[in-house]
Amino acid sequence: MRILPSLLALAVIPSAAFADPIDDFVGAQMARSHIPGVAVAIVEDGKVASVRSYGTANLEWNAPVDGDTAFQLASATKLFTGVLLMKMAEEGKLSLADPIARFFEGAPESWSKIKVLQLANHTSGLSEDLGKPRPQTIEGLVAASMKAPLAYEPGTEARYGFIDFIVLRAILEK
Repeated sequence: MRILPSLLALAVIPSAAFADPIDDFVGAQMARSHIPGVAVAIVEDGKVASVRSYGTANLEWNAPVDGDTAFQLASATKLFTGVLLMKMAEEGKLSLADPIARFFEGAPESWSKIKVLQLANHTSGLSEDLGKPRPQTIEGLVAASMKAPLAYEPGTEARYGFIDFIVLRAILEK
């Protein structure tokens, strides 16, 4: 019986010899994309089943990633904001043609020319130059943007930046 020796051999191999497919996948992606560190939440039936961390959070200090590591998401959140915007438009909670001044008490007259869609497609004319020091909260950034002159006439140019989506986020929160 060849099966019995094979089963006995498997029984004495440490469990570490059997790789976890999630660890293998994450490790391969980190190697392929030169990612120094990542945290992964495994969600099952809407509940967090496991949180795993891999690699280094800070290369200078050689600090490991853990469950409390804060990651800068930068423009990745713009995708989620766009999806939420379209969902809210489908539900009739706002219109892409709404002037953004509708959502902000005390908005400058120039904001009545800017439509919600123009925030989403970076054609609003809102300035990225908000002075120094730049505010660190959504409310502060929106307030500073209201005080800044438009960089160009809404709808005449496309300029990628972060202020359009900051203002769009504030609208969606309202």
